[in-house]
Amino acid sequence: MTFRILIFIFAASALLYLLVILVFTIGWYRMKVFTASVRSFSTSTSVVVAFRNEEQHIENLLNSLLEQTYPKNLSEIVLVNDHSTDKSQELVSRCIKENKQIKITLINAVGQGKKQSLLEGIRFANGDLIVCTDADCMAGKNWLTSVVSFYEQEHPLLIFGAVVYDKEKGFFQKFFSFEFMSLVASGAGSGASGFPFMGNGANLAFERDSFLEAGAEAQKQEHASGDDVFLIQYLTQKYGSHTIRFLKNKASIIRTQAPETFKEFMKQRIRWGSKAHAY
Repeated sequence: MTFRILIFIFAASALLYLLVILVFTIGWYRMKVFTASVRSFSTSTSVVVAFRNEEQHIENLLNSLLEQTYPKNLSEIVLVNDHSTDKSQELVSRCIKENKQIKITLINAVGQGKKQSLLEGIRFANGDLIVCTDADCMAGKNWLTSVVSFYEQEHPLLIFGAVVYDKEKGFFQKFFSFEFMSLVASGAGSGASGFPFMGNGANLAFERDSFLEAGAEAQKQEHASGDDVFLIQYLTQKYGSHTIRFLKNKASIIRTQAPETFKEFMKQRIRWGSKAHAY
């Protein structure tokens, strides 16, 4: 009898899992690829990045942000130093001195952790639309243009886009990349199906006023990270799933490095999973 109950539980769980994956898949294929039609922009935009000890990556990110095609008079970059102990702050300061064509501001976080640093940066920012990425990422030159085009055409409260691993080497990194793409697709498909629950803070945009009004409540979780998922879930509950949109467009993809070892991969997944009880 017990064996039959176990078989039934297993079969029911498998069926439920397949049903969830089917919903995600239908949502992904029903979602149209976004084609920008905006030619004249009006949205002031702030790219906000919190960083800690990213001297190996921060210059690559800054170079990709400086190459953005979005109008410089409508954009700024706000970099929040989360108590770095390496040369990250020095590299950012040098970049600011060498590039006067765009407003770049460096602030030192008062609080600890990524969520608190982002909150301080968003409060400091002047843009109506906040666009977030991570210090170990790189953006294509039309990334910001694509995000703002989508915002001005569709008017969502929050936009999340794809993040993919770049330049994978060997079997393990290719496996990590495949697994990571499945998470991105699941988040996108669930959003398109009307059940947004997951996004990536390395490619996230939202209205500053909406965040300060409602999204800051999501920052009150005890976890130092999780800013992306908590914000998506909070805004969904407060304003409805229709206000959360995935941007399906190649120009909007953010690229980052895959974990180098299986141990590093597992540590990352354990860190993500540790916040599950608060979702």
